[in-house]
Amino acid sequence: MALGIVPSKVPLVVLSWLLGQQSRTCNASVAPLDPTQARIMAEVRHAAVDASVFAERELLEHFGKHSFRAALLIEGAHELLSLSPKQLLEMLRENLESLEYVNNFGLDAESLKKSHGQGSMDMHTIESYGHIPSNWELRHNRSKLVANVSPKQWKIYDAAETGLYPLPEFKNPDAPTIAEVQQRPKYLAGNLRRLDAGLLRYGAFSAVIRNQVVLERAIFLPSDSGGWESMCNASVDPVVKASYFEKLLIPCQEIFAGGDGRPVLGVADHQLHTVLAN
Repeated sequence: MALGIVPSKVPLVVLSWLLGQQSRTCNASVAPLDPTQARIMAEVRHAAVDASVFAERELLEHFGKHSFRAALLIEGAHELLSLSPKQLLEMLRENLESLEYVNNFGLDAESLKKSHGQGSMDMHTIESYGHIPSNWELRHNRSKLVANVSPKQWKIYDAAETGLYPLPEFKNPDAPTIAEVQQRPKYLAGNLRRLDAGLLRYGAFSAVIRNQVVLERAIFLPSDSGGWESMCNASVDPVVKASYFEKLLIPCQEIFAGGDGRPVLGVADHQLHTVLAN
């Protein structure tokens, strides 16, 4: 079946993060996963296989509902109305297989004023490091590029990466070692709507990650981890406090994707449960 348009009810992005340093060139070697990272990938993949298969049945039921068909009509996706739930699921699978995963950067000075959690990395940064550094790596090197990241935002990163994602905690949160910060991820977005510029809210430059690298190193969450920490985790102090009514609109349990207390994470080839949860 030829690739078609993703059903409009599917969100703009699939949120995930990438383990390990990534070279900026297409033919350069990639740093291997360390034992902790390799263990995490194996454990997540093991759980994701069954969860993704189980989600197929719920997706088929959802695609057959009158409310979903009505939403397709409202969104103008008339060509999808003639497809059966099985055909829609197959189209979704094929689109996910060819999905482009991006990391946007390059916010200008004015944009940084409105974004309290972003660094100001640019192309020169990548040239200097030889790879796309994480914010944690920039912070460890005392880079001015992350001066805009507030203390509250660092705690949100840490809470998400050790609570929603299964990374180990820093032994000393105020002074993590280089080995510890190199375990921390770069965040990616799946460009489901196939926008030319990726996710512009994070910058005008869009680094496109090779799909094989995403397959081997990326772990998927149903929704934005920072947003969830700010809205749903009472133990974290948000950068910008949400109103009572905004919090009512956030279904906090959905991020767990059927998990009990911790999310059932996905991988590139087994992520239907994360799409369903979103």
